[in-house]
Amino acid sequence: MNQIDIIGIGQSKEDLTSKHLALIKECDVLVGGNRYLTMFDYPDIQKIPIKSNINSIIEAIKEKMNRHKIVVLASGDPLFYGIGSTLTQHFDKKYLNIHSNISSISAAFAAIKEPWNDAKIISLHGKQKESFTFSRLARENKIAILTNPKRGPHYIAAGLIKEKMYDFKLCVLEKLGNKNEEKIRWFENLDLIDKQTFCDPNIVILLEHMKEKSSFSHETHIEMEDCLFQH
Repeated sequence: MNQIDIIGIGQSKEDLTSKHLALIKECDVLVGGNRYLTMFDYPDIQKIPIKSNINSIIEAIKEKMNRHKIVVLASGDPLFYGIGSTLTQHFDKKYLNIHSNISSISAAFAAIKEPWNDAKIISLHGKQKESFTFSRLARENKIAILTNPKRGPHYIAAGLIKEKMYDFKLCVLEKLGNKNEEKIRWFENLDLIDKQTFCDPNIVILLEHMKEKSSFSHETHIEMEDCLFQH
C-alpha cells in the first residue's frame, strides 16, 4: 500500500520546493481543488477535484492507494484548518506524509507586518448552518478570521455592529499571494463595509483601536474627591 503525500501549496505555486514539485510530477493521481489542479498540466496524471462531498474523495483515495502514488494538494498548511486534518481522521497516520507550508493566517499577518502570537484564530469555513456569537470576541484585541463566500467581511461587520462592538478596525486581505489581484484594505469605520465588494478567497483581521490611557487612578480610598471618579 502506497503512502499519501499531502502537500501544502502555501500562497502560490512559487512557495513549493523542488521536492514538492518532484512528488507532484511523479504521482499517478493528483487530488485537490480545481484552483490548484489547474496549476499542473501533466496529461498522464489522473486529477480528482475536491468538491463538497468529501466522503467520495476519501473513498476514491482508499480505492486507488494500493496501486497508485497519490498526492493531495492543500491550501496553505495542510493541518491548519485544511484537508490534512480530515485525512488524519480516515487513514492510519503511518500512510500519510504531511508537507507543511506557509498558512494563510501567517501570510496575512506578515502582509500587514503585525505579530500574531497573541491572536485569536477563528474559521468560518463550512459553518453556514452554525450560528456565530460575536459577543465572544469582546475580550479579544487581535483576531484573524478565515471566511467563506457566505460569511465574509459583510457578515462579520454586521455581526460586530449588531453587538455594538465598535472597538475594532477591520482589515480585509483578498486573494493573498496572487500578485496581480491581491488587495489589502483597512476600515476604521465598520459602517462603510456594507457599501464595498470583496473577492474570494479573503481573510479578515480585527485589531482593537488603541485606547487612550486614562489619567484616573485605579486605586480608591475613603473620602475620594468626586473629580477622581471616572463616570
